[in-house]
Amino acid sequence: MLRIGLLALAATAVIAALATSASGSRSATNGPIAFDAKVGSLYEVFTINPDGTGLHQVTHGRPEAGQYGLAWSPDGSSLLYQVPGKGYDILDRANADGSDAAPWSPPCTGQCLGDDYPDYNPAGTKVAFERAYGPVKNGEAHDCGIYTANADGSDLTQLTMKEPTPTGDHRAVWSPDGKQIAFWRQPGVTKAGQGPGAIWVMNANGSDQHRLTPIALDAWEPHWAPDGTSIVFSSNAAGVKGDDANIYSIHPNGTGLKQLTHYSGGLQAIIKDISPDGTQILFHLRVANEYGPGRNQLDVMNADGSGARQLTHMPPRSDPGGGSARWAPGS
Repeated sequence: MLRIGLLALAATAVIAALATSASGSRSATNGPIAFDAKVGSLYEVFTINPDGTGLHQVTHGRPEAGQYGLAWSPDGSSLLYQVPGKGYDILDRANADGSDAAPWSPPCTGQCLGDDYPDYNPAGTKVAFERAYGPVKNGEAHDCGIYTANADGSDLTQLTMKEPTPTGDHRAVWSPDGKQIAFWRQPGVTKAGQGPGAIWVMNANGSDQHRLTPIALDAWEPHWAPDGTSIVFSSNAAGVKGDDANIYSIHPNGTGLKQLTHYSGGLQAIIKDISPDGTQILFHLRVANEYGPGRNQLDVMNADGSGARQLTHMPPRSDPGGGSARWAPGS
């Protein structure tokens, strides 16, 4: 019986390794977590170990650093993160410890409002991000689309919103095999407010753009599981819009919709990332529309929604991970 058990375990390990290789998973181990948090009146980038130890401040004195997106390079050696530029947001690249920070964003001219929320492809050769253009009306940019560029910032390519429409595309994330990009499409601000958003998927060159989630889910913040079998996202479907929010998963073909969290009473569970080994989900748990007193921390749970635990223990007003948080691959 022992020999049979060992053989079964060995077979399982081989199958898991093959699955990881086939899916293009970036790493089989989990490294540190990078996130934004407020220090006084400024947002800065921090890192923390997955067990909650080793809190370290990466940036110092750059206002709003990382609040509107950050991303690890696939090898975990560097970070891309948003910082304010001269009249618009840009993306800086720095070593994982914050050293050698330098502007990365491609040239942003005309009514360009800047770049946010970067994501590397698995090979580390390209970056997807959102770029906004003015004029600003009712607090929203006129256009916001998904773009890609080479890892050195060259070859800027627009993938979505090539024709002006009253919508915005946000939070582009690459599939583990690098062949597709998932993103969140949201109607722009009108007299009636903003309509419900949805998760969309397209090929890496921008072709075959199609909606994945039902409009009724009001879905946002997509993240692709490392094995490629699901996309995990947050939804305002439960409760009043802008109040409760929970985390769901769905297969890339639109089947298998599953609710993973069941928070209520004005709590919002907002997904931030999935661990590189696919076993855990990093999310921001906060009191709805509340950036001060009350629950406002980063949490971690198992991929099936069980075993949630608090990761950060910072003052609630520091809003840890309220803007962005990403999980690095292990070494």
